[in-house]
Amino acid sequence: MEPISPPLWTPSDTTAIPNKEDFVNARQAIGLLERVINERLELIERTQREVEALRNDLYSRKAWIAPIRRIPTDILSLVFAFHNKVQWDAPFVDRLVCRLWRETVLNTPMAWSHLRLDGLSQNQLLLWYNRCGEVDLHIATRHPFKPSLLERHRQIRTLDLINVHGDLEFILRGDFERLVDLRITVDEWRSCTRRTEQSGLLDVRRFPQLTSLYIDSPCESICKEIPTSTVATFPPLQHLHLSNPAGPDWIKMINCCSGSLRTLRIDLNSDSCGQSDQKKLEIKLPMLRRFTYTINWVFGYQPDSGQPRQPPVVFRTPVLEIYEEERTYPYAYRGHPVHPSTLLHDDVSNVRAIHIGGISIPACVLRSEKLEILSVSAAHILDTGARIFREQDACPNLRVLRISEDTGPSIPKATYEKVEMLINLRNQRSSKGPEDYLVFDLEKRYETNHPESKPHVQGDIDMAAKTAHSRAFTGY
Repeated sequence: MEPISPPLWTPSDTTAIPNKEDFVNARQAIGLLERVINERLELIERTQREVEALRNDLYSRKAWIAPIRRIPTDILSLVFAFHNKVQWDAPFVDRLVCRLWRETVLNTPMAWSHLRLDGLSQNQLLLWYNRCGEVDLHIATRHPFKPSLLERHRQIRTLDLINVHGDLEFILRGDFERLVDLRITVDEWRSCTRRTEQSGLLDVRRFPQLTSLYIDSPCESICKEIPTSTVATFPPLQHLHLSNPAGPDWIKMINCCSGSLRTLRIDLNSDSCGQSDQKKLEIKLPMLRRFTYTINWVFGYQPDSGQPRQPPVVFRTPVLEIYEEERTYPYAYRGHPVHPSTLLHDDVSNVRAIHIGGISIPACVLRSEKLEILSVSAAHILDTGARIFREQDACPNLRVLRISEDTGPSIPKATYEKVEMLINLRNQRSSKGPEDYLVFDLEKRYETNHPESKPHVQGDIDMAAKTAHSRAFTGY
């Protein structure tokens, strides 16, 4: 730092009281210090501006040689299209990066193919429609639904309707020639009344390519509106997911597309289940490969027997390969113990992989000769291992036994070791080679500090396992 010139006046005795001459000298020194400080501050500010200019120049030079500038615009278009798929408003962000990106985004229709109508103003929506051209659209929107939804209904490939209540007929009145995937979430807290006595909202003549349908919490009127009067006029769905449908009419939807379904998931509660002695409808699903049943039995037990109510339908699945079942239930209902031990769907003779949660392993599973993968809840892993070891003919081709990932709690170390021992004993008496041995597929997620002497430790696992949620349905 350069010294201050001229040198500052300094009192000879700082403890003395200043006289008249000292006041004059002190004020001159103070004024000089203030001027020097201001000069230094101006110098710092000027230097900061110069550094900022140099930094901007550095950034621009680095950006000029950045690898992203060497990527062709057709590759950039693919990146922007994927970004729009992940985040619907991505075009508004990508076009602000640089001139090249702006030009590329504006001239890439696929970068505008995913949108949420309720997140756009009318002017933005017009801009969006102009940019997307004639490409397939993937639209999500919630109530209240804009009339502009129907302006491009012939281009819509996937449609996600959120909070539907009473206006489904208005939304689906157009011809959705390209629609493949339809998802409907019903607002349970609003009234959902039918507007017409005619059924068949999903007519194959207006939905010729529809193969996937998901409906969450449909009220009874919607369950009546969607199926057509004949199977021939209903779209040949390949994937169907019904979550908490009301009334018995959800069965008609399955019956209308029974010949084409590949994957089916049904999430039911007690309101959708009938009495144990009720006559059941039989539906054959000749193409079904994957079937998932999740049942909430909290309020669904017969007070006299303690057994769950059963869905009023029986499915026949000759080529089924994967079956998953999750149930939640109380320990007892009105003083009666609850002991569910049968599958809701017992046609599992050809199944290669089974996931069971909330019940003990049924006999029909142990008799399966084609079963290769068995996944059970932590609450029933020890019982399952014991039965597989005890019954020599149980699951002869079983390759993997695992604890379902969604059960959550760690199992006691002793339980893990017992199951592992039972599996090893079964392999030792088996005539198969080591490459065909049964594997206990589980990371060591047991509790190392679990008190081994604590009685009824399995009951602790039961409590946690019974509150577990069902697995995500990967077929959608």
